Amino acid sequence: MPIQKRWSKASVDRVEERAPVGKGVYELKSFGELVFVGYSRFLRRDLARAVERQTPNYFRFQTVEFPAEARRVARQHYDRFVETEGEPPRWNAQPP
Repeated sequence: MPIQKRWSKASVDRVEERAPVGKGVYELKSFGELVFVGYSRFLRRDLARAVERQTPNYFRFQTVEFPAEARRVARQHYDRFVETEGEPPRWNAQPP
């Protein structure tokens, strides 16, 4: 199941306001296209870095309980995207 949260406008300040410190899965969108699916044990920190370095337009995230769950959920999101679109998100160099 895709992340159910609404997309938030991407800025480091917004990430720091909204994202928790813990584990989670996140997606980045640029110009209307989902371009990255990732996961992190340190969601706020890593998502803020991604927004700062890659400058997407929007982000959204989903928290999880365990690190292994984050990777599994991210892989499900990634695989669903590949199945639907026929190719990986543009900014994913490799599957999560």
